[in-house]
Amino acid sequence: MNVTIFPTGKGGSESAVRYLLSDTDHEGKKRSVMPEILFGDPDTFTGIANATKRAHKYTSGVIAFRDHETITPDHVTTLIETFRATFLPGLKVDENFADFWVMHREKGNMELHFLVANTELVSTLQLNIHPPGEKNIQFFNTFSTVMNHTFEFAQVVAHPLKFN
Repeated sequence: MNVTIFPTGKGGSESAVRYLLSDTDHEGKKRSVMPEILFGDPDTFTGIANATKRAHKYTSGVIAFRDHETITPDHVTTLIETFRATFLPGLKVDENFADFWVMHREKGNMELHFLVANTELVSTLQLNIHPPGEKNIQFFNTFSTVMNHTFEFAQVVAHPLKFN
């Protein structure tokens, strides 16, 4: 499994929510398996994300699994809870932050898409689970490594000739 953060999050969050729940994929092809909402409410998330005047309203990403990696519902719950505890430490869902999780399975593998509003709900201060910088990228990579070890998946190894 691997975590990817997308370079989105500016403007209204409606388009991100619409894509996650759409019956078509990013290429406009009909999904063979409809998306499944795992956690969160799309309307609540959208309202919170769009309430800020900041340019970056939300963070969007995916936890993607290889075709042969078998994930149980308990694994999904554990993974999401561990993700929240790692990247939102000490914060409580729906009390301090709003997130929205959707499962996609139409490509033969499982993908857990997430949206996190970039606002802490009590203080209304900015909340950023993916600040810029190499250390943060290393942190996400380490999370993937630990979760792959936990679930006994093969580690993701960067291609030596591929540049970011």
